[in-house]
Amino acid sequence: MITFDFHSHILPGADHGARDREESRRILCTAKQAGIETIAATPHFYPHRHHVEGFLKRREEAYARLTEIRATEDVPEILLGAEVLACPGIDNMSGLDRLTLDGTQILLLEMPFVAAELTDELFETVERLIDECGYTVFMAHPNRYPDFCVDRMVAMGAKLQLNLEDICSFKEGRRAKRWVREGLVYAVGSDVHHDEKIYKSLKKADKVVSAALDRINDPLHA
Repeated sequence: MITFDFHSHILPGADHGARDREESRRILCTAKQAGIETIAATPHFYPHRHHVEGFLKRREEAYARLTEIRATEDVPEILLGAEVLACPGIDNMSGLDRLTLDGTQILLLEMPFVAAELTDELFETVERLIDECGYTVFMAHPNRYPDFCVDRMVAMGAKLQLNLEDICSFKEGRRAKRWVREGLVYAVGSDVHHDEKIYKSLKKADKVVSAALDRINDPLHA
């Protein structure tokens, strides 16, 4: 079964995810009860809006609010990371290495949703992140993007991270199953913001990604 939630917004007040400590507690407890052992806290980082130092300070303060919960409740292990919006030239941004998932070179990238922003310059930036900077790039929720975008990211060496909701979606499930068959899926995330009910999808998602569970439950060694 899926035990690693690679993408979540559980830190209270860190972004537009969990609003307070009680909401975080509810999400974390539900995740543990559903079988999640490790959860990556990946608040949004927007290069055009945030500075790394300010982001990290806000993330640490949000994480500190969970100290009592982690000490008294049976909750998953929490790893700190970020969901970074990909922008042209981001490879030159100071402090980018501090946005990787705890103890790794893994960078979770969210691509722009506006098709006009999926430019050659953007893809060249991602290519440098992988080939020159040495990051292991995971593409967040690839189903939200056209096939040409996903194909180009995969060709450069990016790994795909699917959301539970999309794996189980009738509309998106076909693409998800194809990516699993092709060995492109390396992580699954809840992308939970507020509604812990998303973890009810775990059992159904397990069946779809069963062939990739070894990778999905050990994404830190992708």
